[in-house]
Amino acid sequence: MLPLLALILACAEQETVSEPWCAPTEVGPWDPGVTTFTTPGPGGETLTVEVWYPAHAPQGEEPSRYLEIPIAGTAFRDAEPALSDGPFPLVAFSHGSNGIRYQSVYLTEHWASHGFVVVATDHPGNTFLDTEQLAHSLVANARPSQVVASVDALLDRTADPDDPLAGLTQGEAYAMTGHSFGAWTTLAVAGGVVDYAAMLDFCTAEPGWEFCRLGEEFLEVPGSPDPRATHALAMAPGGWYAFLNDGLQSLQPAMIWGGTMDEMTDYVDEIRGTYDALDSPKALWTLANAGHFVFSDLCRVAPFISDECTEDIGFIDLAIGQEIVRTATTSWLRRSVVGDSRDLDWWEDHEPSWEEVTVEEE
Repeated sequence: MLPLLALILACAEQETVSEPWCAPTEVGPWDPGVTTFTTPGPGGETLTVEVWYPAHAPQGEEPSRYLEIPIAGTAFRDAEPALSDGPFPLVAFSHGSNGIRYQSVYLTEHWASHGFVVVATDHPGNTFLDTEQLAHSLVANARPSQVVASVDALLDRTADPDDPLAGLTQGEAYAMTGHSFGAWTTLAVAGGVVDYAAMLDFCTAEPGWEFCRLGEEFLEVPGSPDPRATHALAMAPGGWYAFLNDGLQSLQPAMIWGGTMDEMTDYVDEIRGTYDALDSPKALWTLANAGHFVFSDLCRVAPFISDECTEDIGFIDLAIGQEIVRTATTSWLRRSVVGDSRDLDWWEDHEPSWEEVTVEEE
């Protein structure tokens, strides 16, 4: 097996065909730009929305910090969009419970550098800054339609010829992605049909399951699924039993990620249970010795939230785990969503043999 670093190809050395391209192991050919705006939510709430996009950063400028939490990545605030290279495909991201819209910048910034526009909204009442202000059932009811509202607001902006983001997105289709509660949201938006009566029966008989704590006040999820969501990328998902009676059989092509040492969404019961409930085409990517937060940057913000944020108790090194997830998801988005033949060729020639990963596909 080749070590991960041996697989790195310099972006500048890649062959340019019709547009910039480089290997998914590398930062992409664009600078990631980032901007923030607000928009009305489906229930009258105000949604704070983050958008990452391919950009051209001013020379000498430093990447920007995010607004509420002192975390910095590689994105440049309000940088000039690379409109002449667009339009670009769209990805939506939903954060985990008690997360925040930019909780996984190691992914969203990387995807933007490789030619994707990524939109993510805060889910009010369920963020790092306002946790537990709302019942989880109310949050679950609102989450899918909040994602759709953020997508609609961005598409309105890109359709406005006077907007700085005009012409940036490619049609209305998008790939739906998310982590934890955001992975459940991904299932609901990308084709999953919720059956709450069946879920309540299940939870009455099996009350110990993670999503059973959402409670009996669950209602029909409004506004989901969204037929524009053409692919699903769900990281550490749970709650497949909200989609009983074949409710996940209509899900769009799906990539599921899980860690064998996840202490929040159990790998066997929740994550593999989600994969087993799906119809083909689907793939399950399993990270050995990975926990719940490898799919986010929350260990950088609050290392006290989990034992996996430390380095010496058996969990995978976060940097290694995130490099694997970043590379594989970028390649999957370009191969599956965009259908880029260059990425198909790269994966065929350089598919990494990571000892930390097992892959199942149907």
